[in-house]
Amino acid sequence: MMRLTLIYNLKGWHPLEESGIFFHPLWSEGRFMPDEILTLPEVADLLKVADKTVYTMAQKSQLPAFKVRGQWRFKREDIDAWIEQQKLAHAVDKESSRRNA
Repeated sequence: MMRLTLIYNLKGWHPLEESGIFFHPLWSEGRFMPDEILTLPEVADLLKVADKTVYTMAQKSQLPAFKVRGQWRFKREDIDAWIEQQKLAHAVDKESSRRNA
């Protein structure tokens, strides 16, 4: 069995290598799930920080998050957008600091 492995970036899913069969990590039980919901530990792994850091940031509304029966959940697309916002803010701060130096 051959598969088409896909990678994801902000522009969507793209083939990593051509191999024949379509495989999508958000395909479940015969249907496509357009929104990936992440748990707190998954976001911590993604951001490479401690679970407690993500928990604190979610509590302080520093990360886009919502609760399901008392447990934090995160939409992958919201986290991706937040990462891009952080990168942009950092670039603006860096440019401003360079100009003022």
